[in-house]
Amino acid sequence: MKKLITGLLVLISLSLISCKSSFTETKRMELTAIQKDLESKSFEFQADAAFPFQTQAFNNVANDLLLQTGNNANRINLQGNNYSVQVGEKKAQFNLPFYGERRLSGGYNGDNTGFDFTSAIEVSNNQIIAKNGYLSYKFKASNKTESVDVELMIYSLNSVNLSVNSSHRTFMKYEGTLIFKEIE
Repeated sequence: MKKLITGLLVLISLSLISCKSSFTETKRMELTAIQKDLESKSFEFQADAAFPFQTQAFNNVANDLLLQTGNNANRINLQGNNYSVQVGEKKAQFNLPFYGERRLSGGYNGDNTGFDFTSAIEVSNNQIIAKNGYLSYKFKASNKTESVDVELMIYSLNSVNLSVNSSHRTFMKYEGTLIFKEIE
């Protein structure tokens, strides 16, 4: 009986240890190739879904409006709407919707409710985060009234998360894909 329990414990501990996903050399090589392309080529992030920052006020409004479309306050489908961020050598062009709360005044005209502007890239850097298995590409940009800190978390070209932290609005996260292309 004692051998059976010991054998069972060894089997359970081995299965738990082997469940951890590993950052393979193949994955490192794939991310290194993407990292080199990010440094030398223009690219476009194409958004497929938006994940707004959750607040009580946002949830009250969003659930009433979004349930009719099949979306909810946690995830909003953006496929087919051509929302993107294009990044060139020294500039970024934003065309992303914003769902959330404005923290500082935005004016009275009601236009430019999303992230819809072109800006010079102030600071950019990229590095492979081996512990979490992705390539991090960060940059800062600003328009006339606000500044944004942007991070692309690239797991592969088909699995990219974009985080936008604005000086005037709540945090937004997007999910999508990355393509390399010439940008005007």
